[in-house]
Amino acid sequence: MIQAKVRTKIKLFRFLERLLLAIGVFGVTAFATSYAILATWQSWANFVFDREVAGQSAGIADYVSEKADFVVEKTESLLRIEKTKSTAVSPEPRQSVVGRTPSLATNTRPGVATNTLVGRLTIPRLHLASIVREGDGEDTLGFAAGHIPGTALPGENGNVGVAAHRDKLFRGLGSLRQGDVITFQTFDETYRYAVTSMQIVKPEDVDVLRPNQYAELTLVTCYPFHFIGSAPDRFIVKARQIVASESSVPTNAAPYKPASFSMPSHSALDGDGTHSESKVSFVVSEHHSQHLAPGISLGVSSIDPSGGTVNGWLWIMPDRRTVWLRNQSTRDPIFFSQENRPRELLITGVTGKSITGYLLVPEKAER
Repeated sequence: MIQAKVRTKIKLFRFLERLLLAIGVFGVTAFATSYAILATWQSWANFVFDREVAGQSAGIADYVSEKADFVVEKTESLLRIEKTKSTAVSPEPRQSVVGRTPSLATNTRPGVATNTLVGRLTIPRLHLASIVREGDGEDTLGFAAGHIPGTALPGENGNVGVAAHRDKLFRGLGSLRQGDVITFQTFDETYRYAVTSMQIVKPEDVDVLRPNQYAELTLVTCYPFHFIGSAPDRFIVKARQIVASESSVPTNAAPYKPASFSMPSHSALDGDGTHSESKVSFVVSEHHSQHLAPGISLGVSSIDPSGGTVNGWLWIMPDRRTVWLRNQSTRDPIFFSQENRPRELLITGVTGKSITGYLLVPEKAER
């Protein structure tokens, strides 16, 4: 009798053990699947965005080919295989992220349809990059950051609102510091913002989304970041748009006035720019290329001395990405990223056969 009871208890314990193990495996699998879906969608959306910016079609075959090239490059890097400079030239443009001075304008756009692709948000110091689509519902935030309906769009003189999940795309937002740079790339332009403040508010405090007399960006996510259950507050990041000079702001610019907007609901949301830099000067002849810094090469295809413009390319490693320079003027700095870190290049002079300029790189970077 006693042995029978012992055997029964052992069987019960084994059953409970297997049940708990199954529940644990299911939970881990569901969590991993959620992140795998998010990562896969973001990878595909970034590929499509880059191709459309470059004026190219985006097909699955092209995506698979690009990812295969990326895997090969990473494998070669691990094996420390040296590559010749000739492999640095990409035959086809993959991305054009030439930054120009942002222009501020009043809003004249019609309503934007939900889930329309708006652009890409990048926070270099946090190594954060996310596609941004229109909308703040779960059908949008489950796969991307969402542009909050009723707020301004990048380039408008108003308040651009962007929301994302605290446990996914915006999980590192609490590590931001004043002065950190945030970039927002659209199909037409790349806009840069400097973080001015962080604050915690209640969901009903929608004043953080109201426009000021200047262009700014507001990031919204639930708070606390590691709260279990329905998070009671909202974490707000305010950033002001960076412009090259006050003259770039139209004197007749008026604040954008949205018809209505609201703070994204819990059901939708829960589911350093300050380092020192040094200049690397360069002189590059027409039809030649030059290695400027680790992973950055500049090539010059043609020069127009009369117009003071240059056509060429920047090749960026290990990203395997080309920034195409088309009629690039000496007056416009080129903003780009390398491994999600901001870089800036300026062409300072154009002659008949060569160009001069400099690249800004961190002082601690290897040369």
